[in-house]
Amino acid sequence: MVSALQMTVLVAGNREELEGKLERWRYALESRGIRISRKMTQYMTTELDSDQQITIKLGRGNIKRVHKFKYLGSVIASEGNMEEEINNRIQCAWNNWRKVWIGSSTSKESKRAEVERNQDEDA
Repeated sequence: MVSALQMTVLVAGNREELEGKLERWRYALESRGIRISRKMTQYMTTELDSDQQITIKLGRGNIKRVHKFKYLGSVIASEGNMEEEINNRIQCAWNNWRKVWIGSSTSKESKRAEVERNQDEDA
């Protein structure tokens, strides 16, 4: 038995087009012995869509709708903004800076001099 975890993004202009693409994808994979997990498959629409409450089907089952997901390391939100992604990156940078700055064995005087040097460069 072959088990694989893969993320694939399908883009469509409407529900019928998406269900058609999903069905072709499902048939192509399952005819080769690869099963698509109906439990783990999800879809997202933008909040700009007029039909936000649509139900997408894969075979005979419905697919779960999500309002955000992570793709290639970035959080994509249905509202179309990047606020959560920006906040995540700022938090990650801050945490890494703290590890280096606070966890280092550099003296307080050296750290203070570095801050002053950077402030002079910014002025």
